Amino acid sequence: MKKKMMLINPHKPGRHGEESITVIVQMPLNLAYITALTPGDWEFDVIDENIELAMDDKGEITFKPVDLVCLTSVTYQSPRAYKIAEACKKKGMPVIMGGIHASVMPEEAANYVDAVFVGEAEEVWPQVIRDFEAGKLKKVYQGGLPPLSLMKKVYPNREFLKKKYNYKFSSIVTTKGCPNYCDFCSVPTFQGRKFRERPYEDVLDEMAATDYKGLMLAEDNFYGHGKKSNERARDLFKGMVERGIHKDWLGFTALNISQDAETLDYMAKSGNFGMLIGIESTNEAVLQKMNKRVNLKLGTDSYFDCIQKIHNAGLVVWGSVVFGADGDDKDSFKRMTE
Repeated sequence: MKKKMMLINPHKPGRHGEESITVIVQMPLNLAYITALTPGDWEFDVIDENIELAMDDKGEITFKPVDLVCLTSVTYQSPRAYKIAEACKKKGMPVIMGGIHASVMPEEAANYVDAVFVGEAEEVWPQVIRDFEAGKLKKVYQGGLPPLSLMKKVYPNREFLKKKYNYKFSSIVTTKGCPNYCDFCSVPTFQGRKFRERPYEDVLDEMAATDYKGLMLAEDNFYGHGKKSNERARDLFKGMVERGIHKDWLGFTALNISQDAETLDYMAKSGNFGMLIGIESTNEAVLQKMNKRVNLKLGTDSYFDCIQKIHNAGLVVWGSVVFGADGDDKDSFKRMTE
């Protein structure tokens, strides 16, 4: 008989159900990877709490008992994740938790679950399942930071999640890690300070293999870590154009992409409609405290010109800003809006 696994993406504080489905339209890609990486004969189900609840208001789980529950969580989801884990354990279901929060706070997470997965799953997850099946599940597993060439062997099982919720938008991993060390960001802690690049030819193959028209580049910054990484990003977008892989896509990057007209042109031709860019602050003293070196190098006086260059390429800029940072004052809001 097949073993049954429940995958759960907890909701954000104060939000769940139909009221947020129009906003939260992107599938949790990490759960799609878990289904693809799991060896053996398993039957999967998934609950995305942005759409339906895994636990009701009385603290009771809403699904039938399964052999194993797997939770993912970033920090703002963790209180909900812990409550779900406790409810599952009361019903005799073992629980494994992974994701960013469990990876940076494994001792805390271990108080609520049977096993904590730290880091990335590509190399170690199959061993976790084998240990579980043998009744030898460890308390903590270290996934490490494996090379992204491994991702060529296993693509995420998007179809499984799409079948359940009909997500209109998915994401794709092209890089991981960041050599910068902005003080508000978890990426260097979770994914390392080395910028790990997935072979762009493999990314193109995966793009071509998925029928999703809408894609988001899952990394926090696909450009701007030196000449080599910039050329790779350009080759990726150029490859999309040359292979006719037209997607409606967006991504996250730094303001210095504005200085590369050729890359912006290939982005527009490949289907990019915009990007989220870290503006953070108009106060250079605040940027210094944040260690936001890219913006400091360009200078805050360049912001308008940089954004205009991106607009000239036909692309939208969603500016990400931080209010309440060390060094902000009562006039910070006014300066930013101006």
